[in-house]
Amino acid sequence: MDVETHTVAVWRQKEELYVKFSYKNPSTGQIRFNSCMDPQMNAQHVCNGHGFCAPFDRNNIVKPTFFCKCDLGWAGPECSVKQKSQTIAWLLSLVFGPFGADQAYLEWPFWTGMKILGLFCGAMLSALGFQRCGILLILVYWFCDIVHIGSAPVRAANAKVAADLPRWAFAVFTLLYFAFIGFGMGVCSVYWKVKFKRRMDDHEKNYRSTESFNQKII
Repeated sequence: MDVETHTVAVWRQKEELYVKFSYKNPSTGQIRFNSCMDPQMNAQHVCNGHGFCAPFDRNNIVKPTFFCKCDLGWAGPECSVKQKSQTIAWLLSLVFGPFGADQAYLEWPFWTGMKILGLFCGAMLSALGFQRCGILLILVYWFCDIVHIGSAPVRAANAKVAADLPRWAFAVFTLLYFAFIGFGMGVCSVYWKVKFKRRMDDHEKNYRSTESFNQKII
C-alpha cells in the first residue's frame, strides 16, 4: 500500500513536556523536574527565579513535598512560561475586538479568523440593507469576548493569562466604555436628524420662493 510515512513521527517532532517544563541542575548540568525538592538548589535559583517553593500539603510536617508557586506573570511547573496579560487582552477586546485583536494576542489564529469573518459578514449584511442584523451579529461576539476575557483569566496558547485585572475595574470601565459609545451614537443621531430637518426646511423655503417668483412672472 502506498501510504506516506515519516522518518520521525509527528508527535515526536514536538518538544517533550518533561524537557519543556524541567530545569537544569547548575552543578551537574542534568535535566531534572521539581527544583524545590533538589537539595543542591538554593532559594535564588529554584523555580527559574520566578517563584518560590510552597508545600503541597501544609498539614504534612513529617515528610512534606514542595512545588513551585509562580509569581504573577509566570506559569508552568518550573515557572518558565511567560503569561499573557489579562488587562491587555481585555483592552484589545474592548477597543479592537471586532477585528480579532484579542484572539490574535492570545495566539488563537482560528478564532481570530472567525472574528474577522464575522465582521465581514456583518458589514455585508449592513451593505445589503439588513443593517440591524449586521450590527447585531458583530455586537454579539464582540460583547461575549469582552465578558469572557474580562470576567476571569482565560487560557492563551501557552498558559492561562496573568490575573492582573481586578473585577471592579472590568465591570466599571466596561460599562463606562459602552455608555460613552451609546452617548456618542445618540448625539450623532440627533445631530444628523436636526441637520436633515434643516436641509428639508431650506429646500421647502427655496421651493416656495421659486414658486412665488414664477407666479409673479406669469
